Amino acid sequence: MINFDLSVPDHSYFFGFVQADGWMWEGKGNKGTLSIELNRRDRWILERFSDLVPVSSTIRERTRSTNFKQTAHSVVWSLFDMEFRRHLKCLGFRPGLKPTLGVPSGIVPVDYLRGLIDADGSVGITATGLPFICLTTTSDTIADFFLNFIREATNRKPVVRRNSRDSIYNIMITREDAQALISKIYYDKALALPRKVKKAAEAMLWKRPEGQQRITRKTWTPEEDTIVLTHDTQISSEMLNRTCQSIKMRFWRLNSRKKT
Repeated sequence: MINFDLSVPDHSYFFGFVQADGWMWEGKGNKGTLSIELNRRDRWILERFSDLVPVSSTIRERTRSTNFKQTAHSVVWSLFDMEFRRHLKCLGFRPGLKPTLGVPSGIVPVDYLRGLIDADGSVGITATGLPFICLTTTSDTIADFFLNFIREATNRKPVVRRNSRDSIYNIMITREDAQALISKIYYDKALALPRKVKKAAEAMLWKRPEGQQRITRKTWTPEEDTIVLTHDTQISSEMLNRTCQSIKMRFWRLNSRKKT
């Protein structure tokens, strides 16, 4: 019996991390492996994974040449147990199919997201001095999950599309909204990469400069969209307490979606 439960915060974190940055190879018979390879500076988190999962695993270091660095030092965590690999697949882990990754049921959202961000995202201060949190993913399901989490935490849901260069989602939130997310995702004593915990703490120290006004935008609800589509501009403006210009823009966007 595998003692691995996604309702346990650390297990949710592990699943998000390995889903984003791990790979599984399956050979004939019982052969196969689940592995994560990281920069040597992140060895600590792989040692925690070795303690966390209920079967034996190995950690080894290696040096190789890459496109970015002539001598790259990395550390590889490998697990060979067939029963545990099967258990992960039952929970929703899909080997090699990153674009179709789904969000498993029963996970703890903040811990699962922290695992994804530690593996395939970033957090900290931008080059222009703004706090930010970012997640990169090829999965529609994971992108929607993160966007819905943003909406619950900030009452705002940004509109994000795949970029044209490599067809991925790059969801980035800044300023107070980023701090609201960071405070939930990187909570005290949560399992996480130490260097990202440090960056998260730096982001939480930011304060909006005095006199700099915060721009707030209301999120459109399905009920409001119905009013925009079924009433004229002036009536919609009065009913929704929005400007006529915003009503016209929303009407145009809704009709543009219908045509595409």
